[in-house]
Amino acid sequence: MNRLETVRAFVDEKLHRLTNLEDKRCGFVHLYGVSLTATQLAKRRGMNRELAGIAGMLHDIVSYESGDPTDHAARGAVRAAEILRELDLFADDEIDAIQSAIASHSDKASRGSAFQELLKDADVIQHHFYNTAHPPHPRHAERLARLADQDREASGVQRQQSRIAFAAADDLAEEEQATIKRWMASVWGSPGSDGFLWAGSQWHVILSVNDERVSHVGLLRREIRVADHPLTVGGVSGVTTMPAWRSNSYSSQTLGHAAELLREELALSFALLECEPDMERFYQRLGWRTLAEKAVCQLPEGEGSVPGHVAMVLELTEEEWPGGSINLLGKPW
Repeated sequence: MNRLETVRAFVDEKLHRLTNLEDKRCGFVHLYGVSLTATQLAKRRGMNRELAGIAGMLHDIVSYESGDPTDHAARGAVRAAEILRELDLFADDEIDAIQSAIASHSDKASRGSAFQELLKDADVIQHHFYNTAHPPHPRHAERLARLADQDREASGVQRQQSRIAFAAADDLAEEEQATIKRWMASVWGSPGSDGFLWAGSQWHVILSVNDERVSHVGLLRREIRVADHPLTVGGVSGVTTMPAWRSNSYSSQTLGHAAELLREELALSFALLECEPDMERFYQRLGWRTLAEKAVCQLPEGEGSVPGHVAMVLELTEEEWPGGSINLLGKPW
């Protein structure tokens, strides 16, 4: 059973407990309706369909569980997070994305992140198309009109305008640096929280969709030693795509652009990264190769290798990786 089906089974069990048949019918119709609509919108907008469907299934569950719709968005966000943690199938950043969307879904007048807007739109569409003989709720009318205009203009996929920016860390405004730090912390935790001191990025490659930051790769230039010989490489770190935008190859696109920058702009022959073994296949599909040698680096307790990580190299030119022992001559990245 996949994650969406697991959440559906949980919701089904809660709704089947309802003794009021009308409440039960409305619960199944609305939650499944919003979930399916959110999934369709996510497909059109290039976002994560699985998380969209799950957010739709859980967005009003607290109202049906408790029979009390009061402040159901805020309460529902807390309850959804509890449910997802109980199921033990979701990463913290995925839970945060779903919780944030549910917390804001009742505020139809304001504009939030793309994922928050997706859940609001799905909720409004389901309410309206359940029975179009009734006029839309006044609070929903403006959003429905805007959605209709968008449909007339072009499909959702065509409207997504993506761009990739490459910037030196020192050239970023303080506000943008703070934004990137918050973004990285939401995915990887605050710096040093895992017990390691990581090297910071000298450059940032950021893919945005409609001006919303979606995917990130950090880069640095470092002279290391391979088989006791000096070698300058491009370090790749902080590879991440925000949960709502995953499963759309955005990390692959950003990594491809990062590799081009290392080769063309920084004149490097090799890119080097470290990752956990469960990510090896992802990088291998993009041309990276796992090295047999562990990378020695500066750890809080002295020189050593980052536990549970493998080193991978991407050859950017015709030059072949020399092979042999690897010493990063500093902090890991």
